[in-house]
Amino acid sequence: MKFNSITEIKKANKAAGGHFFSQGALNFFNSKIYTKIYGDNVFITSEQFDPYNYPEIARKWSVRYIDENARICSPNDDATFTSMKEAISFAKNYVNGLDIVRSLD
Repeated sequence: MKFNSITEIKKANKAAGGHFFSQGALNFFNSKIYTKIYGDNVFITSEQFDPYNYPEIARKWSVRYIDENARICSPNDDATFTSMKEAISFAKNYVNGLDIVRSLD
């Protein structure tokens, strides 16, 4: 399925019962959702999960996609990066084919 915006992805995930974009989840992981869509369904998020408020916890960027069941997935465990530039590069290369996946919903 082709998505033209992150808003469409959010709506599809919510309609399917997903909670990836819920305000509680976004706040808990200190998530940011970036609006650029790569290919039909790939996008980038960043998280700075720190339940103890340690200042040295760095933000990480992740490549995600929405699958045919409107679940938010990660291509594999290697799809998390220390910079946005690395995540963008991976996302651009990833849109040419799928790899091992794990659902995040």
